[in-house]
Amino acid sequence: MIRSMTGFASLTFQNNDYIIETSIKSVNSRYLEVSVKIPEQIKMYEIEIRNSFRDYFDRGKFEINISIQDIHPENNIKFNESLVKALINHAKTINQSYAALDPDAKTVFDAGDILLFPQVIISESASSDLQNIIKNSVKTCMERLNESREQEGSKIEVFLRKHLDEIEKYRKTIEQNMPEIVEWQKQKVQNFISQHQVKVDASLLEQEVILLCQRMDIAEELNRLTSHIAQAYHILDKGGVCGKRLDFLMQEFNRETNTIASKSINTEITASAIELKVQIEQMREQVQNIE
Repeated sequence: MIRSMTGFASLTFQNNDYIIETSIKSVNSRYLEVSVKIPEQIKMYEIEIRNSFRDYFDRGKFEINISIQDIHPENNIKFNESLVKALINHAKTINQSYAALDPDAKTVFDAGDILLFPQVIISESASSDLQNIIKNSVKTCMERLNESREQEGSKIEVFLRKHLDEIEKYRKTIEQNMPEIVEWQKQKVQNFISQHQVKVDASLLEQEVILLCQRMDIAEELNRLTSHIAQAYHILDKGGVCGKRLDFLMQEFNRETNTIASKSINTEITASAIELKVQIEQMREQVQNIE
């Protein structure tokens, strides 16, 4: 099975302490790129989260978002008690100094002022339970994303197989028409000579016709096209990470088709070559989405 690089997955986990929402979206990329947006309390796990993507994906640009809602935040508030005591003492000293200078002056420090001071409230690091929840949530979300990418990949595979069938149809059309086209070109030369009463040595005429047929011969290109079609089917049958292989193969398809078009001396061959290019271009656009 092939996988698309485009997908989205989300997961919501809730227990007595937390509501954790995890989402991952992915788009096309030549490489594996990961953007992590997570709360400060689990920043220490960012590298581990990044590295975990390599266990599930080979290519793509990913963005993972994790939000944590603490159901009972009051239970997790911690104060830097030594700092609070020091601030209170300093506040008393300041009040006394003002009172000594001016008995009518009143300087009031309330709890809000103390709480606003940096590092009074201590940020709790994530507990081991929360760490396991985050780890399992990320893993499950990645598995869901892979399922989403596989579903999209199966649609792309159907599309590619359909277009490969069309390419084979046009290839056969060109191959079947070639003997008639060669004969038609030979007859065209002979009619021209007869119509204009040109005296040409028979052996020389035969050589020129042979050279003309060689210049318009596309048997080699058609054979390579057949080989590329078979290889594309094989890659799709094998599945897995195959986007780069198929992308390279599309270039080969284009190369053979361009050569066929350049050698064409017949409107039917030209029309078939154009249709081949259309089919190949449509395939190439979808191949860009494959991992």
